[in-house]
Amino acid sequence: SYYLAKALRPTSTDASMAPAPESLLDRRLLLQEHSSAVENLRRAAPHASKHERLGFLRACMLERPLDPRPSQIDAAASRLRATTAWREEMGIDVVMTDPEWLDAERSHRSLLLYDFLGQDRHGRPILVERVGSWDVPKVAETAEADPHRFSLLHCMAIETLFRIERPDHCIDPRGQVIIMDCKGIGTQHLDSRLVSMLQAISKIDSDHFPDTLAELWVVNAPLLFSSIASLCRPLLSSETLQKFHVSSAVPPELVDLTGSEVLPVHLGGERQHCFPYDQSAPPSTEPKN
Repeated sequence: SYYLAKALRPTSTDASMAPAPESLLDRRLLLQEHSSAVENLRRAAPHASKHERLGFLRACMLERPLDPRPSQIDAAASRLRATTAWREEMGIDVVMTDPEWLDAERSHRSLLLYDFLGQDRHGRPILVERVGSWDVPKVAETAEADPHRFSLLHCMAIETLFRIERPDHCIDPRGQVIIMDCKGIGTQHLDSRLVSMLQAISKIDSDHFPDTLAELWVVNAPLLFSSIASLCRPLLSSETLQKFHVSSAVPPELVDLTGSEVLPVHLGGERQHCFPYDQSAPPSTEPKN
């Protein structure tokens, strides 16, 4: 499934895995160093520049090693134009300011059991999703009933992460931290309808939200899950593997990375009555318009 493909790095619970601030990619500095290449891209895709405030112009340049050669600029401009057209076709900027769609996205959190927790110690926004606690038949039926709506609500969640304001000290203006709680995951999660939709969503993320995942923490993973993840590791580059952490529990490194004040008690933090673990609690107020 999409999640098995994402969760590929076993995590030791006795070794620090939280990256030191100096080891994080300083994207702001990177953009300054390659300002001429970015300017060439801006000229090659002038109609897409309006999305630069949200980083889509930067994303196409940072999706792969920056290369000032005209052929690479043209390829980046082509991707950027495709993403701009897709955003307009999907109405991303429209739904992100539409009260009805915003309410729909907040309701969607109760189905997929996710929410925005705040920011880690490096200023990157955090999303937690209780994948193992899904009502899988209900999720699959909802996805199958209206695939376009399901995909658009997913895009709204990613867009919300992207729009969360970051502190001035944050050197990564794009990366996001995702926590996937797999407690309760089982064979029911391999429902073909669900897998099909998650594959479609994965393609959307790859095509139109590239270079957004900073770290993925898969916690409370069953043994079989971790074993499959270990088998998949040789298929990925070392750069990709550095983003993924898989643990059968909640490793202390995750708490170190985020701060205990951010995490709910179920993940080793201090927060009580925190959605989606306490479903009587209200979801976060993100996105703030």
